Amino acid sequence: YAEYSILDGDYNQNSQVEAGETVDMELQLHNYGSDDATDIFAILSTEHPQVTILEDETSFDPIVPDGDNVCLTPFSFSVDSECPDGTMIEFNLDIESDENSWGGSFYVEAHAPELTCLGLQVDDEINGQLDPGETRDLMLTVHNGGSGLLTGVGSLFTLTDEFITVDQNSCDLDEIAPGGSGELCFTVTAAPETPIGHTIEPGVLINGDLEYTAEFDLTLAIGLTVDGFETGDLNREDYVIKYF
Repeated sequence: YAEYSILDGDYNQNSQVEAGETVDMELQLHNYGSDDATDIFAILSTEHPQVTILEDETSFDPIVPDGDNVCLTPFSFSVDSECPDGTMIEFNLDIESDENSWGGSFYVEAHAPELTCLGLQVDDEINGQLDPGETRDLMLTVHNGGSGLLTGVGSLFTLTDEFITVDQNSCDLDEIAPGGSGELCFTVTAAPETPIGHTIEPGVLINGDLEYTAEFDLTLAIGLTVDGFETGDLNREDYVIKYF
């Protein structure tokens, strides 16, 4: 065995194995002996529970001493969509020729996105909060801490609350690169009678290509719970001033 190469042309062509992906793998053999190796046949196997081998056999043209050859047909395998980022998949390789037989193993790393929530912000220039009677965009920032590219990003915002109407419950992104972040936008309206300090608990489901999913449970308080003195003269709310 000399080296392998990953062929993933059906997805993003980055030559990596990614969770949820089905790939072809070409194998190159090197002849370290002093004689030609002929009628070469190889079988690929693995015991990893999240990997399914679809094509496990291949053959090679004769290899001269100190020469190399790539397999005539590639191996093929699929990786479960829930395979964790950074998983090292061990493959076993059994090789036979007219002259000898060999056995060994090698590892292939699986890559996957790993989304975390960086925070939910209200797009409001006055006080950065959702107040009773307002319609505002809620901006959810998510970070991809994994080594896998997430493409075809879709999201669904869910909330059941007597005071809140969800005006826009979905948002799409082209991709979130490894180490990068994306911002999802949803729109809600708080009824005028919403109590100050009322807490809402929305959920967000994020999905992507290769059957990727992530869920986040969020919280947000409605209205000013602490005066931020944004107006400069305390005229935003109705205050009662008492003298002692």
